[in-house]
Amino acid sequence: MKSLICGGLLLLLAITVAHAGSQTSFTHALRAGYTAGNDAVSYKDYFGDKKKKKKKKRSGHAVFQQGGGISLLVAPANANTDGIDNHALGFAVSYFPSLKIVGVGDHALRLAFSPSVYSDFKFNSREGYSPGETGGGLANIVLDLPATLELHLGDPERGAGFGGHIGAGFGYNYMSSDGVAVNSAVGPCITGGIRWNTFGRTWGLRGGYLLNVKSKKDDYGFKPKNVVSVAFCTYF
Repeated sequence: MKSLICGGLLLLLAITVAHAGSQTSFTHALRAGYTAGNDAVSYKDYFGDKKKKKKKKRSGHAVFQQGGGISLLVAPANANTDGIDNHALGFAVSYFPSLKIVGVGDHALRLAFSPSVYSDFKFNSREGYSPGETGGGLANIVLDLPATLELHLGDPERGAGFGGHIGAGFGYNYMSSDGVAVNSAVGPCITGGIRWNTFGRTWGLRGGYLLNVKSKKDDYGFKPKNVVSVAFCTYF
């Protein structure tokens, strides 16, 4: 009887060891993966991938952006004396820095300050354009200082193709010719533009309008004029 019990226990132990060994071999086979016909079976197929893949978060607009370009500023005529209107225009070098306030995907709300300074020439239609001569239209100063809150839609740098912006704020503009103030403007302003990628760079075309709220007449007796601007730029 004892021998029968011992034999039964030994048989049970042998079956248990054999069963554990077969499970271990099967697990190793699953981990290594094997091919049955054209179907590849792996450990992940039976037990799933325990490692959770972290989704890559796409970074939005850069916190700080900047660009530079050339601007044309025009103060359209608001009077006509002796057949000559009093409009003025000038070219200036512009800088376009902006700071992201909040962004969602390819869109962002940005605070921008876009100064434009100096001009190679200035045309004063009251006196004409006479470069190199005193009393003519040669520019001394062109200064444009708009501060705007801008909504940027799309980001060409992240593959959006095209992007654009609209915004509003407050600005100051001053243009002089040979020390004589041609136009001084201050007031609310609006801006808008587009951006695109080409030749490995991001380019832009911007426009703006400054509504002059000043009422004091200039040295020639003309009322202050509003200012229109357009700029071609690149971002870096």
